[in-house]
Amino acid sequence: MRSRCQGSRRNKRGDPQKARGVEAELAYAQRSAYGGFYGNTAGSYGNQHIGRCFGGDRAHSASLVIEAHASGPHVLAVRYASADGERKADVRLRRGEQMVAGRFGAVFPKTETPTAWTWQDVPLGVLPAGRYRVEIGNVDGCLDLDVLGLRPTKP
Repeated sequence: MRSRCQGSRRNKRGDPQKARGVEAELAYAQRSAYGGFYGNTAGSYGNQHIGRCFGGDRAHSASLVIEAHASGPHVLAVRYASADGERKADVRLRRGEQMVAGRFGAVFPKTETPTAWTWQDVPLGVLPAGRYRVEIGNVDGCLDLDVLGLRPTKP
């Protein structure tokens, strides 16, 4: 797992900082993704991402392990692109089998182009420190995912 973002404000590339992220395409290597395939759209971290119409079927899903390093309110920071239009997806956070947070119909606004990567924060509420499995599914159309991470927020 590679740490992506450090600090507390957005840097020159527009990346939210203080989120420790994991590259989304690791879900394919871990066999925890169904649908889409490795994409290599320009500008994606590590030159790969979840793409190729991930979300083109409601059965598509991906899950990865991420970590909250301190207790408190958090958002899931998602680096994505969606040039075909606004997308909605269900986001769940689990600890073991128990769902501890979720946003059903989380909105990912349309991006200008397939290479116009941007960040969307999905509020999750207060989380204890520890490891979680984030699941993204039930997407209503093609959504490219690049990096997912938990970021602490102010209450």
